[in-house]
Amino acid sequence: MEEITDEEFQALSDEEKVKFLKEQEDLDIDRTMELLTNIGIENLSPILLGILGRIYNNNDKPEEAIKVLNSIGEEYRDAVWHYRCAYSYGAIVYSNHEAYTSDNMQQMLALVDNGVQLAAKENRNDIRKYCFEIMDMCYMQMDFEQCEAEYPELCKAYSQYVAEKKRNKRSIPHHRTITVEEIQATDDMWTIEFLDEKDDAVYEYDGIFEDVFVHENPQLFVFDGTYTIPE
Repeated sequence: MEEITDEEFQALSDEEKVKFLKEQEDLDIDRTMELLTNIGIENLSPILLGILGRIYNNNDKPEEAIKVLNSIGEEYRDAVWHYRCAYSYGAIVYSNHEAYTSDNMQQMLALVDNGVQLAAKENRNDIRKYCFEIMDMCYMQMDFEQCEAEYPELCKAYSQYVAEKKRNKRSIPHHRTITVEEIQATDDMWTIEFLDEKDDAVYEYDGIFEDVFVHENPQLFVFDGTYTIPE
């Protein structure tokens, strides 16, 4: 990790700041936030504000993310901005088990609706999918009958997304052995994800599952079922 002082970071151009933060993958999150906030939120460019908002979201600070993201001018509020803001509100809804009629849920849905439309215009299918995943996150608190009345096009697009997920799930082979080599290639056992029935796949395994033991003795285990090893 390259050491850098506040003064050295502040002396960089916006482009250099973004490049530095992207390259320093091992940079401590707290230190990253210090580098950005010590400049003063009011002095950050839209792209740096977006990065700071994303960091807050990724560290379970959605309220802080909302404050930062709302400071970005409307002319810079693209599909990514809408997704990040929607995620902040969605995280609050999910954590607090808020009802469909809550202000935070309504904020989230309006942002997702706009985000999906902008993502289509900007040809950002990844952002479109991420927006739908926020609805997945808040699924248990959703009132889809009311949502269809208020956001018909969004709900239609979301239904198509859900149907596509189901088609993909059916196309996954149901019997496949994860090899010793695949287990050893993962950085830890948590990179092999076991999901429940509402997700993309169901994972079954035989044997005692204890991450350190399995990782050290992969030849003893056969994982029989569908699987995904993230890239």
